[in-house]
Amino acid sequence: MTNFSKEQVAQIRSLLEKAGVKPECATCQKGMLVIDGGQFGLLEVTQLRQNPTEAPGGTAGSTGRIATCVLLACNTCGFIRMHALTALGVDSML
Repeated sequence: MTNFSKEQVAQIRSLLEKAGVKPECATCQKGMLVIDGGQFGLLEVTQLRQNPTEAPGGTAGSTGRIATCVLLACNTCGFIRMHALTALGVDSML
């Protein structure tokens, strides 16, 4: 796994604060959301159908698009939240 540098984590933290992201956990309301140093990718998938008139279901396949995200985890209950780097305007970290 690729990790963000300390400088990148500080930049992400600053951008999250600027965007109004609160560090308090909305789930347990006791803990704090802590930035994980790893870079996480969400891979977009789409349903694959041999015949487009068939009923929904079947297998899924990759579209090839990946969103690189920063992961925040609650230090009390373990709740996880992710934010896309492109939405934060830090495409240069990708």
